[in-house]
Amino acid sequence: MWSVLFALAYLALGEDCDSAGGYDLAGFRDNTYKYEWSTGAYVVISLCGTINTSCGISGGCTAPDCCAFCQLWTSDGQTDGACLGKNFAGSVPISGGIQMKYTGGDPVASPPGPREGFVDVICDSSTLFSPSGFVQAQPNNPGPDGAYAYNLTVKTSAVCSGGAGGLGGGGVFLIILFCVVLPVYLIGGVCWNKFKEQKEGVELIPNYEFWAASPGYFLAGCTFTKDKILGLCGRSGYDTVA
Repeated sequence: MWSVLFALAYLALGEDCDSAGGYDLAGFRDNTYKYEWSTGAYVVISLCGTINTSCGISGGCTAPDCCAFCQLWTSDGQTDGACLGKNFAGSVPISGGIQMKYTGGDPVASPPGPREGFVDVICDSSTLFSPSGFVQAQPNNPGPDGAYAYNLTVKTSAVCSGGAGGLGGGGVFLIILFCVVLPVYLIGGVCWNKFKEQKEGVELIPNYEFWAASPGYFLAGCTFTKDKILGLCGRSGYDTVA
């Protein structure tokens, strides 16, 4: 039973880029931004979508609408590049905003490994989108995000309100748990017991025996915890038998 509940919760918790970190990022879905981080070298990114140009001539995304986070450079007079991440893979809160992760990038040949992109999206009320600080992967000197991690900082007013400060990941989890997972579990369980198992009354409740015994388990756990704490303090929680 619990494995099913956790699986449902995991599926329900898949993060949508448009609301990553609790912020409204939907306005970035169809926008492609190009940033010259070094002379003749560019980063092209769409925070919540795919870039509207190709990502070079030799990688896995030689056509538009394939890559979300791309690095471009000039080689033999031609523009080549590598996709650093095709798909948005989630976000984590950081100071001043969120870090967005992108996976599915072109592999590195030697030593072999997959490219990944990390974008620190930081609050700045004075700009809509201002990229800076691109850092290439260093396989021989990996940073905190891994050996094939490419990092970019983006300042934007889009993460200056709401977000994790208003409703954290725990709050989102509880909402999904009680508004999605639990109703599905209860309604599905009742229907199964009613029409498949031909049960009636309280036995319609899915896993009724477990739920009926739960208060006893809870009280036993509280008693055990209290006695352990009293024991550590040099006192016994048990009555002396004469």
